[in-house]
Amino acid sequence: MRALLIGVIAGVGLSVLRAPLGVELVQFAGTTAETGFAFRAAGFALCALAVWLASRKLDGPGLGVRLFGGLALGFALHGLVLGWTPASHRGVIGVSLALLFAAFVLGRAGLEAPERTPDDEGPTRPGSALGLALVGAGLALLFELVARPLRWYGGGLPADDALFAACLLIPAAIGALAFRRALASPSGAAGGRTFGAHGAALGVFAGLWLLSSFSDPRRLKPHLARFGVDTSEHGTLLFDTWIALPVLVLAALGIGALAAGIRRREQWVALTMGGFGGTIALGRVFASDSPFMAEGGFEIARAAGVLVCVGAALHTISGAGGGRVGLRLLVGLPVLGAVLLLPLAKFEYESSWTMVPPQVLWQTDTPEGRLAVEVRDEIAVVCLDGRPLTPEREQRETERRLVHAAWRGRPEGAGKHVLVVGQVDPARASALLEVGVREFDRCAAWSESMRELEERSFAWENQSPPPGRHLSPLEARLRLGKQEYDFVYAPPVYGRAPQTRQLGAPLGVPAALAFDGAAATAERGLGPRVVPVQTGLEQLAVVIFGGEHAELGGDGVEAGRALRPERPWRTLARREDERPRFERERLARRLALANREGPAAAETRALELQLMSQERSSPFETPAERVELTREALAAWTAAGSAEAPSALVRSALEDLAVLLVSKRMVEEALEFLTPVADRNWPWPALERALALCEMELLDPAAALERLGALAEEGGVDGTDWWLLAWVQAAAGDPAAAEASAARARELHLAAPEWEARLAAELERNRTAGPPPPGPGGGPEAPEDH
Repeated sequence: MRALLIGVIAGVGLSVLRAPLGVELVQFAGTTAETGFAFRAAGFALCALAVWLASRKLDGPGLGVRLFGGLALGFALHGLVLGWTPASHRGVIGVSLALLFAAFVLGRAGLEAPERTPDDEGPTRPGSALGLALVGAGLALLFELVARPLRWYGGGLPADDALFAACLLIPAAIGALAFRRALASPSGAAGGRTFGAHGAALGVFAGLWLLSSFSDPRRLKPHLARFGVDTSEHGTLLFDTWIALPVLVLAALGIGALAAGIRRREQWVALTMGGFGGTIALGRVFASDSPFMAEGGFEIARAAGVLVCVGAALHTISGAGGGRVGLRLLVGLPVLGAVLLLPLAKFEYESSWTMVPPQVLWQTDTPEGRLAVEVRDEIAVVCLDGRPLTPEREQRETERRLVHAAWRGRPEGAGKHVLVVGQVDPARASALLEVGVREFDRCAAWSESMRELEERSFAWENQSPPPGRHLSPLEARLRLGKQEYDFVYAPPVYGRAPQTRQLGAPLGVPAALAFDGAAATAERGLGPRVVPVQTGLEQLAVVIFGGEHAELGGDGVEAGRALRPERPWRTLARREDERPRFERERLARRLALANREGPAAAETRALELQLMSQERSSPFETPAERVELTREALAAWTAAGSAEAPSALVRSALEDLAVLLVSKRMVEEALEFLTPVADRNWPWPALERALALCEMELLDPAAALERLGALAEEGGVDGTDWWLLAWVQAAAGDPAAAEASAARARELHLAAPEWEARLAAELERNRTAGPPPPGPGGGPEAPEDH
């Protein structure tokens, strides 16, 4: 029982020590491969130390079964049920030390020395331990290499990675329990360790071959259909399970036999410390200039297979456990030959679960994952393992508003020397140019590929990347230490939210960090205040200010307490298209709870009601049809807009609301809920425009002309609104004024083909039928959208 509990502690530690996003400011958009490998290697070291600190009195038959069973249980319990990870380096160290202390107490307290029996295995010889260490290193390399393409089929969340690992550990624990009786003797245990190592290596190669076949939809869909799963369930619990389990089950059985053969704690320590060394070595290889994945990745896999075979042979030659040494060596030879000679199928990164895979302009494999520039909805999107690093079309306006919010809250005079932490694309560059930034450096974990990614994405939209240097996180960290920048901006990360407690910019450099509301942001520590940004009454994001400037942000609201994290298995049970709406609702609820009293109460309440009223939409609906508008939410927005000075959030939300009400032809609601706000805050061109269109919908061009005419006298008509004014004037029976307004629009070189066509049709109607009668009952039908 003690060995089982120590295994649980090791499993929890292995799950906790997975590098999250945002381990530091310069890795906000993604951790480097070296950081990720270092965290996972630390997990192997914790597994080794937890057992090494225990007493030798734990030795005996079934030790490996109990340890590995506990390891699988602890990992699954934390990774799929608890899901909590410390947000700071200090927290990670504290949790690791606490786990080691618990393992020490469990392993030392209250154990009596077992009586030795004739079938006890003798002390592990140095050569035998070295062989197991080589086996552990080789298997760590192999499982790292199979995890990379397997991650492609997940939803990009930590819960997906935890489920994939559980699909290896749980069958391995079951296999260890099944092999326990057969491998009870010293010779049987030695054979289990040798044959298990060989079986695990071959199982990984078989899994890679099977995984490569899933890139073909004609193979993936029938495979999933056997288990009652459809490709539309991509990223869910069942989809992930039935992808990972067949790929890993053979390797898991090999690991189970290997675990069933472990009878002494030094064997466990040698194996897990080998995993530590292999993970560190792989990180070093990835950090070098050696070719990766396309060629080098497969060569690394083959070398790892050879390492397992050599380690198993060394363990066997050392005479551990006695028995049929020659037979074990003889079995290892064909395995070694298969590793060296069998061809490895090259893995193809294809989104085989989608109806129409996106067009890939460019792709490359990096230590951080597969980077690509994909065409989605006719724009270029930079992706890492299929997850967007840059905004898709519906998120571009949110990106622009986030940049403006960050610049409104920056310290006075800051922004001349800017560092952007993340991938830059045309949308982000355009937003930075709008606020006056002409040159800026950028850094990310994939810094070596940033220039190529930018050139490809900008070329697709016939633009050139803005000037600036591309820095590695180390270079950016050094320049920040020298105070070469006076402002840092980190765009949002989609799908996953970075940790925030460790993101204070060094040496007091102000930093604005943007968080997508759909990325479980409600669970993060966001500091005292946030600046919420909403787009289209559907998107939600926030900006926080880090470093010594956490109180910045003139339009900020209280951030409130982080909500309790949702259980990972519940997240995986929810479809991918349902998760963003759910997470935005939670974030809006958090802000509303934190601001129940005070100046931001009305706007956060309106935000909560608006997002809580949203429902699952059909993919065939238009953007306007996807947004639900309830009378309760509309009344809340009216109350928020009637404040003394509406915030930037309220102003943008009401302008989006005005557009939506016109697009959805909700004329009565627009006049009822927008008119009080427009009258109180006159002149507000966006609201006046929407109300004028609603009055045209009611066939009252005179009222629309009165509204737009007053706005024109105040100087609130600009842009293509001159065409709208001309159309309203023509509908009201004043073609001369309509011609004058149209001439003004042409002088400004404003093109609006739709409005020009409407104006021409209205002028023609005036010439043939005369002016319509004033007031309700006369005038043309208003356009559906503006």
